Amino acid sequence: MVYTPSLMRKAMGYFNSFDLHLILADGRRLSFEKISQADAFLEDGDFVLDVKAGPVLALKLRRKDGLPFDIEKVDYDFDLPLKNFNRFLVPDCGRYYNRYFTPLLSWGRTISMIGGNHGNPFAAFMDHHDRIVLAIGIVGQLVEMGFTVTSPGRSLRNTLVVDRGRFRFQMNRPAGNFKLGRFTCFEEALFICENSPSWFHALHRYAEAYYQMYGSQFEILEEAFYPTWCSWVPWNSDDLNEAKILENARLAKEIGVRTIILDDGWYGPGCDSASLESNMGDYRPDVRKFPDLSGTAEKIRLLGMKSLLWVAPLAVSPEAECYQQVKGLLMEEKGRTWKSPSGFHDLCPCCPQARQLILDKIPELLAYGFDGLKVDLYNNIGSEPCTAGHNHDCTTTTQGVMRLMKEYWQRLKAIKPDALMESKNNYGNVYSAQFGSMIRGGDSPYDINNNFWNCIYPRAYSPVVHNDYLCWTSAESDHDLAILLIKQITAGVPTLSVDLAGVSESQRTVLKGWLGIYNRYLETFAKGNLEPQSGAMDVWDINGSETAIVSLLHNAKEFNWPAGKTQVLVMNGTDNHNIYTRIPETTAAVQVNLDCYLREVERTRVTLADTGTIHVPSAGLAIFDLRAESGDR
Repeated sequence: MVYTPSLMRKAMGYFNSFDLHLILADGRRLSFEKISQADAFLEDGDFVLDVKAGPVLALKLRRKDGLPFDIEKVDYDFDLPLKNFNRFLVPDCGRYYNRYFTPLLSWGRTISMIGGNHGNPFAAFMDHHDRIVLAIGIVGQLVEMGFTVTSPGRSLRNTLVVDRGRFRFQMNRPAGNFKLGRFTCFEEALFICENSPSWFHALHRYAEAYYQMYGSQFEILEEAFYPTWCSWVPWNSDDLNEAKILENARLAKEIGVRTIILDDGWYGPGCDSASLESNMGDYRPDVRKFPDLSGTAEKIRLLGMKSLLWVAPLAVSPEAECYQQVKGLLMEEKGRTWKSPSGFHDLCPCCPQARQLILDKIPELLAYGFDGLKVDLYNNIGSEPCTAGHNHDCTTTTQGVMRLMKEYWQRLKAIKPDALMESKNNYGNVYSAQFGSMIRGGDSPYDINNNFWNCIYPRAYSPVVHNDYLCWTSAESDHDLAILLIKQITAGVPTLSVDLAGVSESQRTVLKGWLGIYNRYLETFAKGNLEPQSGAMDVWDINGSETAIVSLLHNAKEFNWPAGKTQVLVMNGTDNHNIYTRIPETTAAVQVNLDCYLREVERTRVTLADTGTIHVPSAGLAIFDLRAESGDR
């Protein structure tokens, strides 16, 4: 990731030190105070903490006698001068963090990653230009976590207390009633950043540190970047059937979609069904909807398209035929079988026998002939440790989900090496993102900006991110539909979930135009380096080897011209037609302007100059060819 020199600033030394506290299973509390970014050898009783400075601050805790020990909790405590921060980034999976951008919402509160938020132990605090004042990330195993701001805090009467002038926060692992586990040597590292132009850059650097320590490997398939249509939004799952899927598959192919997802409800009543009974967990086709599910998959394949089949590996409805067989492997909380608000139970991810049962189901699912699976609902899970009598080989639920994701991906690829698999925000973190083909942003129907934040977050650490499925009605103008697509294409792989049979011809033209541009420049979108031009995150660069794509969003009025490219595309997702450019030297180019339908409306030779203005149609696209010998776009 390239840093713009004009946006960099010298580190001001805001961070000084932190305290590390551990609670052991025997009740002892270990404390190591004033740990700075320097090598140190600290002792507390019969324990020693070895601190090594480097790209991250490495921490190793062991007993002097080398014997194993049990840790219940680890707390990182920070005490800093209080500042007027502009924005917070709290630890999260990427689905909820934008709700806490306002610092005041964190004062005196605990924000927890627990009960389905299998997120990243990373926090960032921004100045008035949304540049990093301080970013902190724990490089270690992923577990439940609490983030607590104790100052500014709250009194016993729940009144804000701000008179101390200190900013004190804690990162507590694991959160809730979970315990960390047994160690002979406890190893973690602390990522510390005080110099980054945005939280996106800092999160990317944290992910690089994590991958360096844990050796993460990603399989990147071109098919993972294909525009996708999903069956989830257009109909209640009770109304799902083969005819609707195939009609939409044919229409989707015409506009540039290349993958079809058959979502929840193919096996019977889905989560949105009016029926109070469900057979979730059996995962056999509902023959009233799909008389020949393998035939459905084959018909999609003959269209030249990929297909994914929805499954929720942990979920078991009490009415499912398999319930009696698996009930001894279900999660319990405080002695009672856990049940989600949606009415299903969960197999325990911390139980090796339950995980094996889940893995054994994969060949049956793949036998229907789909190209892969959409794996869902690892986030619909309890927030307490499982108290069931079956075996447990993980001490926290997040640890169990992470192990299941790894094993599921390995088994899937062993059976079908070219298989695709979609996971989701809630469980697609810096560790588990490698166990799948793509991460999808969390559900955001009819909320394109929330979807944007959900997707941009994992884009900092995952090579393939799918938007949550775009949906709209006839109330959307063609111009605004193009704006929605620009935001989608910027954030990740474009996805749709509407009944395409009901879409107007003019909107089909918009869809075909923008998906056509995406497919034409797929190599740049897939392999290009994505980063914001500033902390405002209203201008984004996607830099390929020869082509750069600039996306202007919200109310952006200017951008920095990408250097060293022969072709530059400017997607205008704003209402401004005239855009200021910052360019190091005067440059000649052929400019082709396209409207929201991606129809050419103007072709001119232009001279680009610093602080000059270019005309780009709102909701449209400008293509600049900087090769003097060519006027073709």
